[in-house]
Formats: sequence, C-alpha cells, structure tokens
Amino acid sequence: MTRSKPPYHRDGWVFQAISWIAAHRGEAGAVIRAPHMIHAHKGFDGFQLKLDNAGQNVTAVVVFEDKATENPRSKITGDVWKGIRDLEGGGRMNELIPETGGLLEAHHQRFLELDIDAAIERIAWEEARHFRVAVTADTSHDDDLARAELFRGFDEVAPGQSARRQAETMAIPKLRNWMKTFSANAIQQIEEWRDNV
Repeated sequence: MTRSKPPYHRDGWVFQAISWIAAHRGEAGAVIRAPHMIHAHKGFDGFQLKLDNAGQNVTAVVVFEDKATENPRSKITGDVWKGIRDLEGGGRMNELIPETGGLLEAHHQRFLELDIDAAIERIAWEEARHFRVAVTADTSHDDDLARAELFRGFDEVAPGQSARRQAETMAIPKLRNWMKTFSANAIQQIEEWRDNV
C-alpha cells in the first residue's frame, strides 16, 4: 500500500481477510468467497453459502459486513444497518444473484448434485438471506453486555429467526497502530518466505 492512502483502507482490507479466515474455520462445508484483493473494493465485504448436509441445496446466503473502525456502534447503526435494510427491502439483488451464481459455478465440481437454479431462486426468499456483522472494538466492549449493546437493533433490521443474525467482535486496542504493526509483520514474513523459496 502506498503511503498516500488513508490507513483505514488498509485496515478495512486486513480486517476483511481476518474475518474471512474466522468464517472459513467456523463453517465446515460452506462455500465462502475469497476476500477482495483490492483495497476499499465496493461490493459485499464477504459472501458465504450454507449448504445442507448432503451438499445438494443452499440453505442460506450469508452477506458479511466487516468493519475495522474506532467507532463501532456508530458504524453499525449507520453504514451496516443501512446496508442490511437495503438487502431486506430487495435492493442489490442485481449484485446478490450474480455473486451467488458465480460462487456456485466456481465450486460446482465440489458439489456435483447441487441445483444452481434452485439456489438462485432460494436467495430471493427473505429468510434465506442471513447477515454476519463483524467489527473491531476496543477493550471497553470486551464483555458480553457491551457487545450486546453494540449490536442492539439487529433483530429489527433483520427480523425473523436468530440464525439470520451473526454478530462478532475482535477487540483491538489502538486499532490504527495495531494494524500498522500487524501489516508490517505480515509483509516481513512474506518477504522472508519469498527469499527462502
């Protein structure tokens, strides 16, 4: 990343990658789109398809909202709730449907019995659309009550079964400094690996 770019672009991209790793490790058998390789890329922060045990039917499409922020509550009540309300109202289907189709096509060899047309039809049903909101938080939010307060209102913007709503935090004190150090360490590890190959 060039020095002229604002640090929140870097931090958002790094946090999306961390969130992807957490989602990937937490959902065996799910189909998860790889994180964006472009800083501040527009579109869904993350995208996952949940399948039934036989791997033949999509049971849910999970849209990720990943936010690396120093103000988690205002980011959630502003940007995140707005995005979810838009999807709940039927907006962005022109993005959701091709994203689903593309992800299924890319993994078709893994799930030969999966009906792609039926999967596309399923995501049009509101209850099939799930949301995973992940934000950075400081240590003052590092307990159950404080985390619950961060996500207050989630059941109003995405009503229905609780399975539709996933809320996660990663407590990082001094977010920008932590991300700067983490990124520098990651770059160093990659360079050392490259030099030894």
